[in-house]
Amino acid sequence: MATFQKDFQAYNDAVRDREEVERHNQELAQQEETRRLANIRLTYAGYVSVTNGMTFKEVVEVLGANYEELSRVDVPGAPTTVMFSWKQGGFSIGNCNVTFQGGKVVAKAQFGLK
Repeated sequence: MATFQKDFQAYNDAVRDREEVERHNQELAQQEETRRLANIRLTYAGYVSVTNGMTFKEVVEVLGANYEELSRVDVPGAPTTVMFSWKQGGFSIGNCNVTFQGGKVVAKAQFGLK
């Protein structure tokens, strides 16, 4: 009986260790993805490639993760409308705004992008 308990405990420890390694690997992958998206530079070419119907995730893949939410409208029975802004940074004053309704791009505007 004692051998079974030791084997069972060893098995549980191995499962717990494997789950911990998997969680750690997922955290590392998420951190790497966050760094990659944060390093995407906002450009005019990227802005032009954003089209109506794209999802937020698709837009972030193009414009990067350096954005801020400007406004949000939640009306019962209607799709949520959210406007986000991206800025070029550095010495550039370039920026763009993208509006999503129901999770899809419905409008965009830019100023001074290069």
